[in-house]
Amino acid sequence: MIYAKMEHHEELVCATDFKRGHNYFCPGCKERVTYKNGPQKQAHFAHYKKTCHYFSEGETDAHVIGKKLIKLWAEKRHKQAKIEEYLPKIKQRPDVLINLRNSQLVVEYQCSPLSLDSFRKRTKGYKEHGYRIFWILGKRHMLGQRLTQQQAMFINFHKNIGYFLVYLDAEKQCLVLKYELCFENLYGLRYRTGIFTDATALMLFIKINSRNRNLALTRSELAGQLTKLEKNCHYLNRYLKNQIDYCYARRQLFMGFPLCCLSESRLPPIYQHEDIFWRIRVVLELQEVMADSITRSEIELMFMKHQKITKMFF
Repeated sequence: MIYAKMEHHEELVCATDFKRGHNYFCPGCKERVTYKNGPQKQAHFAHYKKTCHYFSEGETDAHVIGKKLIKLWAEKRHKQAKIEEYLPKIKQRPDVLINLRNSQLVVEYQCSPLSLDSFRKRTKGYKEHGYRIFWILGKRHMLGQRLTQQQAMFINFHKNIGYFLVYLDAEKQCLVLKYELCFENLYGLRYRTGIFTDATALMLFIKINSRNRNLALTRSELAGQLTKLEKNCHYLNRYLKNQIDYCYARRQLFMGFPLCCLSESRLPPIYQHEDIFWRIRVVLELQEVMADSITRSEIELMFMKHQKITKMFF
């Protein structure tokens, strides 16, 4: 932790303002702490015994710099902000607590891995006590071509920018916005990127941006899905091999599926695998169970209705 209470003082003292000859105490568990500093770790306070559940220790430079930047950006907007303000009712201490006009906003700058259970517990704790919460991610959570569970749980939605994630680059001291997140069959994750000097610039962009609502794929993009799938069949991964075996066991060619199995629009970032695979399975099951009572056109109509439902997520 970077803040501790000096003996006989109520105000928190930053580790960078440490003075020798004084005793310092954890504001959470009230135990005495020691000052540490080194080439790999930012100056911080640490417990003599690892029995405190309120504060983390040995923060990276990026995490400390990020929290200070968030506080600075809030103060530029004339908002009172505190770093590591301990909340005794819920026994949690947010990275930054910002006082708004009619509420309080918790900002968590997540640089390290976080389990889904911990994420849910912390988010629930804040919300149940009336705090708004917003997660900003560090570099280790940066989006690539695939969306991981660690990234997916932090996704937000706004009507002007769609599904999005916000990152803080402590080294360049800027905010990075990944927005209009969506999936395109066989091509994986698609998104746009914006870089902003501070929180004010980011908020202005979100306010005035007009999201692209045309999610339909062109004919060339649909044809590209087929080409991509044929190419993937030559480089089998375990999941694709299971799909091919599933079709073969039912005396069907995997590449012989009806075109209605191709998604005609981009999809919200909620699927673990491309929806073309479960569509093919649905077709095979329907043909097997209802061979005499369902036609190909009825199957296609069913998927057209699914396309309309999917668009509601955007």
